[in-house]
Amino acid sequence: MSELDQVLPQFQRGRLEYGGGFSNHGPMAAEALDVLGHAALIPALADIYTPRLGILEAGEVIAPEKRRESLGNGADSDWVATFCDCVQESSWDQVLAEWLPELLPGLFAAAGHGLLRTAHAVRAVRKSVSPPRVREVAYGLGYWASRYQVLPGEPGAAPVEGRSPAEWVESISPLALDERTGAFFSESVRALEGRTDFIEGVASIDLHADRDLASISSLSAVAAGRYLENPDEKVALAHGVTLASAIRLLAPQLQASDLHRAVGFATQAVGALVMTRGASGGGSSDPVDGDIRRLAAEDAEMRYVAACSAEEHAIKLCEACLREDSLLPDPRLRWAAAHAALRMGVSAGARGA
Repeated sequence: MSELDQVLPQFQRGRLEYGGGFSNHGPMAAEALDVLGHAALIPALADIYTPRLGILEAGEVIAPEKRRESLGNGADSDWVATFCDCVQESSWDQVLAEWLPELLPGLFAAAGHGLLRTAHAVRAVRKSVSPPRVREVAYGLGYWASRYQVLPGEPGAAPVEGRSPAEWVESISPLALDERTGAFFSESVRALEGRTDFIEGVASIDLHADRDLASISSLSAVAAGRYLENPDEKVALAHGVTLASAIRLLAPQLQASDLHRAVGFATQAVGALVMTRGASGGGSSDPVDGDIRRLAAEDAEMRYVAACSAEEHAIKLCEACLREDSLLPDPRLRWAAAHAALRMGVSAGARGA
């Protein structure tokens, strides 16, 4: 049994959120450690991380006819029980085929963490089918469904020819501090409700400006740049990269039309993070120092330093950046990977948003 298979049940016993609303990153970080080539550190991550999670209460399966109307109701345990039942009654890939198209509009669920947990679970189960990995797909879908959240605007509804997802995010001006609301990402987007600049911007995206998988890499690179420019919001803006890149992990399970939709919704979500959590008036003028540049030149060392931090965001961001850089090289991705490895710090409980 692999290290990942051994620890997934530990993480699955824990709540989906802890500390008043912080997401359980444990299974995602463990799966990313495996991909980074440092699976031997997965048990140590579990030992550090699981004590903060508490125990997830047992839930009740939601009746099939009530599921659509129950999206976003916050009933974590019931939704996990529902999807655990679904993957027992059917195959995990059939459950994904049914539910991913349904869940895509609410992709910002828990600031994208429902999507992220599902995406890491899908990559793991595609690599090796086992009961813990199949259950993890159910946990990811359950989290996504329970926190389902639709953002203002309709991606690509009134496209401006040539305005790619990356170009739109690059053009966003963050809100002033007095315009923002809420400490948590999912709360902060309340500031976007009724904002015509965001809604019209989302509509103006030209989702045909590039191929969908290429759009994911270029969007990830722009998000990495925003992360580097805003060191005071590094945890929030790290999710712009990981969220965009997560669509790639789900791509094998999506029909072409749904992959296209997913890129639009991911762009909308990245834009929401940048507008509500980016630095107003610009961030650091030179976020990439000599230490970061030196580490960015060494793939193996980046992987090692990020893995040894046991910091869930550093692990996930480094892995996502290196994944996208291998497909469409961009220095911002490598610098963000090195920055995460060196500057995110070590695992510190409630600091993990």
